[in-house]
Amino acid sequence: MRVRNKELSGRSLRANAGDGVTFTGFVHGELLDELYTNAALVVLPSTLEGLSIALLEGMSYGKCCLVSDIPPNQEAGGECVPFFPSGDARALAHAMADLLGDSDARARYGAAARTRVLDTYSWGRAAEATLEVYRALAPR
Repeated sequence: MRVRNKELSGRSLRANAGDGVTFTGFVHGELLDELYTNAALVVLPSTLEGLSIALLEGMSYGKCCLVSDIPPNQEAGGECVPFFPSGDARALAHAMADLLGDSDARARYGAAARTRVLDTYSWGRAAEATLEVYRALAPR
């Protein structure tokens, strides 16, 4: 029954989407790079998430990422991303409209997000942290 509800929800979304809405399905590689590169705003309305790779990717492209206020998003985004209350469609729509109308705010958030993700979540930083753990645990 749960899958059926998701199917109905997907059909409903498509039926009510405007002409400017595209449902891309799964994308990767060059097309994904193009989407991030040209995005005015990256929106992640998650209600349940771990550490979101999509959020980290959006931040790494220097994009303003508007995300739900669930704890994993708050941890990853810190003060560098705007939040809206998870599940609140009106708040999401309002925040999207505000940000799409303010290119300076999007640029500020994007620059701060890129710095944060590169300083905190880069592969180099992950390798350094892993090496620190090995050094602390390895017998001398």
